[in-house]
Amino acid sequence: MATRDIVNSADIVFFITCRAGSTTTENWRYPNKSIPIVHLDINPETIGANYPTAVGLVGDAKLTLEQLHEYLVSNIQSRTSNCIDGKAVVAKAKSAKFESFLKLANSNESPIVPEKIVHTLNKLLPKDAVVCADPGTPCPYFSAYFMSDIPGRHFITNRAHGALGFAMSAAIGAAVGRPQSKCVAVMGDGSFGFTVGELETITRYKLPVLMIVISNSVYGWIKASQKSGYDKRYFSVDFNRTNHAKVAEAYGVRSWTVDDPLKLEAALKASIECGEPALVDIISQPLQDAAAPVSQWMG
Repeated sequence: MATRDIVNSADIVFFITCRAGSTTTENWRYPNKSIPIVHLDINPETIGANYPTAVGLVGDAKLTLEQLHEYLVSNIQSRTSNCIDGKAVVAKAKSAKFESFLKLANSNESPIVPEKIVHTLNKLLPKDAVVCADPGTPCPYFSAYFMSDIPGRHFITNRAHGALGFAMSAAIGAAVGRPQSKCVAVMGDGSFGFTVGELETITRYKLPVLMIVISNSVYGWIKASQKSGYDKRYFSVDFNRTNHAKVAEAYGVRSWTVDDPLKLEAALKASIECGEPALVDIISQPLQDAAAPVSQWMG
């Protein structure tokens, strides 16, 4: 059962610090508006802004969820005996999702598929790493498949805002705020062009940020939208390939270029362990030709 099918068959849906805007709900199709909504947010104006709400909860997410958990634990004996095991339903859906993901993640086809990049980072990054992803090519893959096994904020993206060039600056902030963690910026080559000047900031402050460029010479999300929604009438989405590693080297950043999938893991391992600012330029499959984990392109 797909995730959106689970959502639309649910007895209730709980929004937690979620605007429920058009992007995250696929134009308000998931969940459908017949399902009762409980909405928790610290901003009362967010609650019910996009969906009719059965119960609104204004408060800090962590504190409110702790109180709800305490109440549920103390009243667990009074629940009905015919409850569906929601945890098992979600586990089954997650297993099906990752089964198809791993087939691509273990592929050695070239150009390198984005699934292989995410999978390799899942294996190599320290558990407390912080990954910042741009809203272009990295966003759907890391939102769907990046694994973090410990509590706390370890994945940051600005998906709903679509601001290319976000990841590098966000990783700078993460590195200053959490210097004990490996902080990673994942971007497409379009995003790199928006924010390349911040390499000077990174080297001046000697921040050991790891930058990964998914290099496919295209504004991927926009081209994929033009492919699916405009009958491949492409306009202003393709550009020449840049040697991002050479650009980064000019700023004093340790750099690697990878176009062979068999060499990807070694390059990422070296860049993670080098202890200084590092960039890996990965020649990758264009997004419009990939099996991106989105059910509908919007743009």
